Amino acid sequence: LTYRAYKVYLGRVAEEQRQLRAARDYTEGILHSMNEMLLVISADGRITTTNAAARIALGYDDADLVGQPIAAVLAPGGDADPALPADGRNRERVFRTRQGELIPVLLSTSPLAAGDHDRPGTVCVALDIRERIRFEQQERQRLERLQRQQAALAELAREEALHAGDFAAAARRLTE
Repeated sequence: LTYRAYKVYLGRVAEEQRQLRAARDYTEGILHSMNEMLLVISADGRITTTNAAARIALGYDDADLVGQPIAAVLAPGGDADPALPADGRNRERVFRTRQGELIPVLLSTSPLAAGDHDRPGTVCVALDIRERIRFEQQERQRLERLQRQQAALAELAREEALHAGDFAAAARRLTE
């Protein structure tokens, strides 16, 4: 190999390394910019990768979370099997923070599509649904309040019809 050929070879290697670093930085930028929590779980059930949203929501540093079993953050209860299904789409689950707070999440899992099959695992994306649950509870309470008001108004209308001697109207109110 001549000096010139060696120099060309080293230039190509350096360019390929630069392109790989740029691609890695771009991918990491996407993952760490996500608003949803991202956890990658190994085949043996340990957390291998997280993003900033997961670390912030769960109250962990990356070094404290990586290597932990998924059971450390996945609260038991309901259908919460510590072995996550690799194709679970949008299941309601509960995560547990470092401080013990429970966070309801909408969890979607997919098999890890890796080029090397030596590292199978599961990609988990979780959306904090506390606000949605609060809104649903408020709407249920609002509906219950409206139903009580409607029943009270119907009773009032029936009593008014009876007092007015309009028995046909009272009978209609009873059958509505």
